[in-house]
Amino acid sequence: MNESEKLIKEKYAKQGYNFLKDGSPDFIFFREDENGIVITKSIFFCEVKGLGDSIKLNQYKYMEILKSLGLNVKVELVEIKNTYTSNHYSDELAQQIYSEIKQMKTKRYTTGTMASEIQKKFGVSRASFYRYLSKFNSKESLIQNDKK
Repeated sequence: MNESEKLIKEKYAKQGYNFLKDGSPDFIFFREDENGIVITKSIFFCEVKGLGDSIKLNQYKYMEILKSLGLNVKVELVEIKNTYTSNHYSDELAQQIYSEIKQMKTKRYTTGTMASEIQKKFGVSRASFYRYLSKFNSKESLIQNDKK
């Protein structure tokens, strides 16, 4: 679950909603009565997107099908302050991620394995991992060139 999805999950949990995850759209939110029975009028589907992210064709089709069945579908746009900055070593999270990447590279982890491990440990998206990795590789390349 990425940071945008966590924010939306928390938003609706505070409003008394339960949720199911790992589908398309991202969530199904619903409320239950005191007996644990789902209140059908409370059900809605929710796709979460960061600002600048777009809906993929298959996501659009899923949502259109759900709407055609009379179901409530929402798209939630979330703005997250990115921890990735041009001065990336000044950011504590970035420093932790770079340290972890460096250790994984010495252990010869594959990029896919590194991505999965960083996602689990720090809760960043796969795209964010690749931005960190790209910056890390650029920085390491500069260090190597300085040593020559």
